[in-house]
Amino acid sequence: MTVMNQGATTAITTRDNDTIVECPRCGFQKIINIAKFFQRSNVGNFVSECKCGYSLSVVVERRKFERHYFDTKGSVLHEGKKGKPESFTITVKDLSRSGAKFVTEKNEALEAGEDIVVTFEFNDDRKTYFIKEARVRNVDGKNVRAEFKTLCGDIAVLIQSVP
Repeated sequence: MTVMNQGATTAITTRDNDTIVECPRCGFQKIINIAKFFQRSNVGNFVSECKCGYSLSVVVERRKFERHYFDTKGSVLHEGKKGKPESFTITVKDLSRSGAKFVTEKNEALEAGEDIVVTFEFNDDRKTYFIKEARVRNVDGKNVRAEFKTLCGDIAVLIQSVP
């Protein structure tokens, strides 16, 4: 599990909800118990003040698997309205072992519950391709969240080579 801030601050959360937050200015680390931030949902926000006086806004996301953020073109294959396979371009925004978030070119291009195949190329020296069957979980305009039908066992190794 991770604690992440858009300013590239990352911390590790233990099973006891203890989190190490590192100040991006001076590097000082402190342990904070974040259990109180998850009383109502799986997302919590708080401000941590460092001993150097720097205030850090922290967004806490409780996840089963680490999420990797990036921006790359890919495609989705799905069964069209006439029963024929259709493919269209997407921009993959984030990826974890269990799912992905991507943006389509047009609103409501997919429907929740629809089975799809997600394909894109990692920007690495080996030109590694990612191809995975998934089910659409949520559609919000052009933003789509999909859950993979099987976990990606080697996704952490592949992700490390993405800039």
